[in-house]
Amino acid sequence: MPQVLVLIDPLVRDDPSSDVWDWLDGEVEAADGNVAVLLTAPWHERSTRDVLERYGAAVWIDSAARVRIGGLPKLRALPAGIEVFKPRGVNEGQVAFFIKEEGTLVVAEFFLGTATGLRLLPSPTTSDIDAFTESMNELRRLPIERVLVAHGPPVFDAGADAIAAALDAFAEDHRA
Repeated sequence: MPQVLVLIDPLVRDDPSSDVWDWLDGEVEAADGNVAVLLTAPWHERSTRDVLERYGAAVWIDSAARVRIGGLPKLRALPAGIEVFKPRGVNEGQVAFFIKEEGTLVVAEFFLGTATGLRLLPSPTTSDIDAFTESMNELRRLPIERVLVAHGPPVFDAGADAIAAALDAFAEDHRA
């Protein structure tokens, strides 16, 4: 199986310097030009089109998100070793990716990194909070060591514990 460089929610700084892409060019070359882009949410498109133009990559994005943004070449399957987690009760195209070998969960915005760990943040478009929280509890089964969040500090150790604490705090705050 060929090596693939996976970029999740790519964000290459907007810089007039011509060497801003050099580091990524080297990584793409090491992967024989095989680049896949994964998006955790449609609003995390960021530098995706620049990456596509530069490297001819394809994009995996949830079908609900693909409806919101068009013109992205479709990556037919996730790269080996990466699983998608799609919460129920909301259909805006926000997902998380679990990188099994690394024990890493990469999320858009349903977890916020804080100084004390993680906080669960359901989307304002969540139509069924019970289904959402039930599906989020499925994350407890995964051997998550790290949680990379879009906003706030990441969790580099004991990610499963941080997720459990966030889910428990949310449940406590939302009891009837």
